[in-house]
Amino acid sequence: MSVFATRLLRRLLTLSVGAALSDSILGDLEEERQRREARSSRLAALWFWSNGIRVVAYVLTQRSQTAISTLVKASFVDTLLLDIRHAVRRLARRPAGGAALVLVLALGVGLTSAMFALADPFLLRPLPYARPHPPGRGDPLVRCHTADHKKHRASDL
Repeated sequence: MSVFATRLLRRLLTLSVGAALSDSILGDLEEERQRREARSSRLAALWFWSNGIRVVAYVLTQRSQTAISTLVKASFVDTLLLDIRHAVRRLARRPAGGAALVLVLALGVGLTSAMFALADPFLLRPLPYARPHPPGRGDPLVRCHTADHKKHRASDL
């Protein structure tokens, strides 16, 4: 097996489990690989890599599960702060994307405000008259008996 492959696996193990533990794990993997090389060097190298990557994957899985469990136990404010930090880092990485985001949000808020400003006087507020319902009809929100309706109709005309 090449020196580069051994160095790469050592580096991966060092990054995932630390220097002291990676030396111990790599020593065990090397011993077993040398024992298996008597049968087939290619299969020994394959075994060495598969088990080395398996150890790295297991450690990273355990770390992510620990991180998730601490996030689940964290309060709403803590997770909100983590989300804000993540968003700021993402926006700092791509300033053009951040500018586009701010532009789209500003346009959305501006258009919503403009639509409300146009619709408010005509659709939401009552007409500026003493009796804003159309002449000749009773108030549409109040049900009247026929006699009351005739009396209201006579007063409207």
